[in-house]
Amino acid sequence: MCDNNADIKVLDNEIKNVKELISIKMESLDRATVIAKESMERRLDAMNEFRAQLKDQSSSFITRKEHDIVLEYIQDLRESRAKLEGKADQQSVNRVMWIAIVGIFISIVGLFFQSMRLQQVENKSYGYQDYIKHTEGQK
Repeated sequence: MCDNNADIKVLDNEIKNVKELISIKMESLDRATVIAKESMERRLDAMNEFRAQLKDQSSSFITRKEHDIVLEYIQDLRESRAKLEGKADQQSVNRVMWIAIVGIFISIVGLFFQSMRLQQVENKSYGYQDYIKHTEGQK
C-alpha cells in the first residue's frame, strides 16, 4: 500500500503540475487574445480613419457630370474667343479699307485741283515763265 500511496502522491503531484501548466497556458492564451484583440482594434481604427479620409477626399472631387459640363463650357469659351478674334480681324480689314478709300478720295481731289489749276494757267495763256511768276506770287 505504501507503493500505491507513493504512486498516488506522485500522480497527485503530476496532476497538480499539469493543472498549473494548463492554468499558466490559459492565462497566456487569455493575455495573447487580449493583446491580439487590442492590436486588431487599433488596426481597424486606422483602417476606419483611412476610409473616412478617402470619403472626405472623394467628396471634394468633381463628378464626371460636372467635369463634362465644365469641359463643354471651356469649349464654348474657346469658340467664342475664336469668333471675337475673327471679328477683330474683320474690323481691322474694314478700317484699312476705309483709310484706303479716304486716301484715294484725297488723291482724286488733289488731282482734280491740280488739273483745274493747269486749266486756269492754259486758259490765261501764260508761258512757263509767267506760270512760275504766278505761282511764286501766290506763295
